[in-house]
Amino acid sequence: MSDSSRVRLTNESNGRGTLYLEPWGEEYELGPSASVELLAGGPPGRFEISYCDGGMIVYAWSGARVVVLRDGVDVSQSCKDIPAP
Repeated sequence: MSDSSRVRLTNESNGRGTLYLEPWGEEYELGPSASVELLAGGPPGRFEISYCDGGMIVYAWSGARVVVLRDGVDVSQSCKDIPAP
C-alpha cells in the first residue's frame, strides 16, 4: 500500500536557516521568510520535525521518497530517487 504526506516549512526568522533532510543528509538553505514544500510517498508514515540552532531537521520514514519544492520548482537531490532506509 502507498501513502503520501505533505508539509510546508517556512523560515520565520530574520536570518538564514538550513533545512536538514534525513536520512539522506541533504541540506537546503532558506533565506528569511523563504519556504519549501516537502512531498513524500511510500509506505504509510509521517514526517518528524525538530528544530535546532540555525534551522530545522526533518526526518522521513523508512521507504519514503521525498520531493522538495521551492516556489513550485523541484530542487530535490537524491531524496526523490533513493528511498529512506
